[in-house]
Amino acid sequence: MSSQVNAESKNSKKGVVELTDSSNVDGILMKNELVIIFFYLTGDSYEAYNEKLDGTIDTVKKVYPRLKNVVIGKVNCNTEKNLLSRYIGNNSRPALLIYRNGQEVTRISTFPMDKYIFVELNDPIKPFSNIEELDNFDRTKHLIIGYFDEEDMPEYDIFRQVAHNLKDYCQFAVRYGYFFNNEKSNYKRPPNQPTIIFTPDTATQLSDHRETYKGCIKNYDELNLWAHKKCMVRELTLENYAELRKDRRSDLVVLFYNPSNTAIIKDFKNIIGKDLMDQKRRANFTTADGLKFFGYLRLLGFNRKHLPLIESEGYTFPNFKDIYSVGKFKAFVVGPDYGIWHKESLKEYMKSNMKKIISKC
Repeated sequence: MSSQVNAESKNSKKGVVELTDSSNVDGILMKNELVIIFFYLTGDSYEAYNEKLDGTIDTVKKVYPRLKNVVIGKVNCNTEKNLLSRYIGNNSRPALLIYRNGQEVTRISTFPMDKYIFVELNDPIKPFSNIEELDNFDRTKHLIIGYFDEEDMPEYDIFRQVAHNLKDYCQFAVRYGYFFNNEKSNYKRPPNQPTIIFTPDTATQLSDHRETYKGCIKNYDELNLWAHKKCMVRELTLENYAELRKDRRSDLVVLFYNPSNTAIIKDFKNIIGKDLMDQKRRANFTTADGLKFFGYLRLLGFNRKHLPLIESEGYTFPNFKDIYSVGKFKAFVVGPDYGIWHKESLKEYMKSNMKKIISKC
């Protein structure tokens, strides 16, 4: 702890903490809402960029005053070999790592890096003043709505942290003030009682419904888990496939279910939210009506009697009942080749049949 304090005081003018092997980096990641770490190289060719990044980082707290628990750190790759190996591997290039609430959210190793800091700090919560404005949100994505008396309250601060965690998976909206029973609205709440409501995307409404959060809003872990269970899994359709495939950094993991048995979807979402939250950057979890993708499943040698089944990038999970075994399912998510390989993947099927699919939409 003393070394951390000394580092902070030593670099306070620049707003940057020089992290070393004795800085307890794991502790810093867990205790602070946002941690930005720049792994840099010394030398004439990097001097100008390092100075530019110092100036960018120095403005972060000025531009975003609400971020109370923020640590901006730098690691000298020339001297801190242990930290280099532990956090980015044996990579000799500069890298920017951003952690939020202990979880890595961004890793960049290309120039320029400073713009990604501001992208991460942008507020994902959109305010609205009347119910009609909610129609302007994208209904192909989940939406979580918060009702608070004002912004400056601890419950909203927790809501904001959770919104940042899930901004890539869900939309967030907020309305401030008191609401009265005579207001023409389906969203009512008692005065002085913050309320959070989840509204599924239009496709997922077939298997899920709007739900009011019943837990303690001041409990970050509880609200974060609830929101992850609701938002981390989306419904895959023929129409939104291309949009869900935009993120090339993650594999598409699909639960194909029989629409006559949607109860399994709840189990799937609970397992993802409880045990696989740390894999959200690696995998894009979805559910899909197996009968609507019957042509693809038939190519893999399956029919409706094989539902439910899980597929990812051309591999199928060997035994669906093993999803209740955290180790086996996680091994499949981390490396789909744990499963059974098939010649054709969903990506190839959608590509070769896109004209036919579009004509049916």
